[in-house]
Parts: sequence; C-alpha cells; structure tokens
Amino acid sequence: MATNDILTPRFMLEVVEHIPIPRNYFAQEYFPTREVTDEELTWDVLKEEQNLAGLYSIDGKIMSGHEAIFGQMFADICRIGAARTVSESEWRKLRDPGMVGIRTGVVGDIRAEIERKIARKLVDCTREVNATMEYLCMNALQGYIPWPPPGYPKSASEYAIGNAVMTVDYNFPADHKIRADNTTVFGTGAALWSDTTNSDPVKAIQVIAEKIEDDAGIPADSLDMIMTRRTVRLMGENTKLRNLMKYTDIAGLLNFGLIARYMEDYLGIRPRIYSAQYTYRTVGTSDPSDITINRIRMLNTNKVLFVPRGTQIGDFATSPAQANNWRPGRFTWRKEEQNPWRMEIGVGINGFPRMIKPECIFVVQVEEDPTGLKSKK
Repeated sequence: MATNDILTPRFMLEVVEHIPIPRNYFAQEYFPTREVTDEELTWDVLKEEQNLAGLYSIDGKIMSGHEAIFGQMFADICRIGAARTVSESEWRKLRDPGMVGIRTGVVGDIRAEIERKIARKLVDCTREVNATMEYLCMNALQGYIPWPPPGYPKSASEYAIGNAVMTVDYNFPADHKIRADNTTVFGTGAALWSDTTNSDPVKAIQVIAEKIEDDAGIPADSLDMIMTRRTVRLMGENTKLRNLMKYTDIAGLLNFGLIARYMEDYLGIRPRIYSAQYTYRTVGTSDPSDITINRIRMLNTNKVLFVPRGTQIGDFATSPAQANNWRPGRFTWRKEEQNPWRMEIGVGINGFPRMIKPECIFVVQVEEDPTGLKSKK
C-alpha cells in the first residue's frame, strides 16, 4: 500500500480547501464565485432601474413595459496558478522503495517532517493564488485591471507570474472616478483630503452617497467605505471633521473607532480599512543570497472606494479544468519529471471577475500621490 498519499491531487485539494483566506483580503467578498462553462466570457452589464408598474381600471388592459437595458462586456477566463517542486530526496523520504508505511519512530519522524514541508509548499501556492484573486478583484472594484501588476518586473526569470499581458477597463461612469477637489461634483471650495484645513470629507461622503442613490438606486445606508490607514489619519487630522465632532483631545487626533462610529451612526457608511499587499523579490546580481522583498499596496493610499453591501455588483466566474475532472473551482495537480527526478505540485483556478453594475461604485482620489512601502531584506 502506497504511503505518499499526501501527493495525490485529491489529498492536496483537501489541504488547500482548508487554508483560510487572509483576513485583510475582502475584495473577493464582493465577487462571489459563479460557475461557468466557457472560457470566453460575455456578460451583461445591467442598467439599474426601478420602473413603476401601471395603474389600470379593473377592466383595463395591462400594457407591456420596457425590457431591461443591458450593455455587454467581453473577457477571457485566465488560469491562475502557482507551483512548487518536490525533490527526489524529499519524495523518497515519504516512502523508500520496499518500505512499508512506517509512521512512528525515527523513520516516522522523517516522514512527518517532509509532510510538513510539502504542506508548506501547498500553503505557499494557495497564498499566491489567493493574492492574485484578491489583486484582480480589488482592481475590478477600482474599474481597471492591468497585468503584469504595476511594479512587477516584466522580464525576470525569478518571477513566475505567467505570460498574460492585458488591461481590462470596466467602463465606470466618468463622474464615478474623480478627485476630491472636483468642484463640479463636490461644489465650490472642494479640496483634496490632504488639505486638512480646507477639505470637507463629511460633505464629500454625503455627496457621494447621494450620487450613488441617484445614479443606481442603492440606499446610502448600505455602503462600505474602503480606505487605507493613511486616509483614516487624514480624516482624524481634518479641521472641519474635528470641529463637527467637538473633539478636544490634546493630541488633536480622532481614532478610527470614533470616526467609524460617526460614519455609521450619522452617515450610514461602514468604514473598512484595507491593508492587503503583494510582493516581489529583488535578487542581487553578484550575491544570490542578497534578497530584498518589495511590497506594493493593492489599494493605493490616495484612493477611497465606496461599494454597496447586499447588492450583487458582479461575480468571479470560474470555468472547468481538466486537472479538476472538468469541474469549476480550485484544483491541484502533480507531475512527475525525470532527469532530474522530481515531482511538481501546484494549485490553480480558472477564473476572472465580472462587473455587472459599475454605476454602483464610486472611486475618489483624496491625495495627489500615494505613499509607498519600504523594501526589506
């Protein structure tokens, strides 16, 4: 009886399905997974309407109304995948030729250590797939997906980010992706939130909520305000907001709890701090051990998103894969190679986010330039 069952796709998929998505990833919440049958996606973009039914006399004839207004978008399903290699020496320790399934003693300890290493490889692959899904969904919420990701070197052998090159524009309404100093939308005196003296975030939020209600019929009390901690700090330092809340702390700052409570109680907006990142490595040309980890935010510090809750704005379409017995969703695989003798294992999913109600989302730029992250060795 074979004992290296940890390398079977079925066992690996069980492991993968129990790996939680990081708590700071929540863009995928707005794109629930939906199974599709084709890799070429064509989907309808629905114009949100709340038309009235007719009133007729008891003997009157009910007239046929207008059909829903649809636009269409097109995109191809992408294969998202990450792989690792199990060397011959690692594979052998799972079960030597002729060895029975020993799981105790010294040999059992050796096997357990290798199982942990292989599980770590699966965790790393799953984290990379989750990060890519989050990147796609977060950029979809901003109306535009570029690939390769900004900041990633486009031609370096150490970055296994695939051969796809694309840009997807979800065609947000022009007045739903604007700057905070847009006087046409926010009125005379509008300023970027980095101007903590003259800007008025509360007024801007109220205008945005009203605009989403007017353009999409979405109740303002069901909006999420997605931002980074940098924006929270700007709001805490804002003179008009501090005066509005009559805050007298010596430090002159509002904490997130107070801001969040005010937003929810008086504006019906739920603030959510978003801190997800993706990374890439920079390897020294003369010393391969000289590795620097470069971090990039998935949501820039100068952007704030307003996204409705309880309204399906889109989905994450996933198509069948041969590695998953022609079923949609996540899959794992193993592939044996020779010379050198080793095993490749991996995690993947065929999928892509679809946006069906772009007029429900509002993106506002609150600063001129985003602040970056420091690279670390």
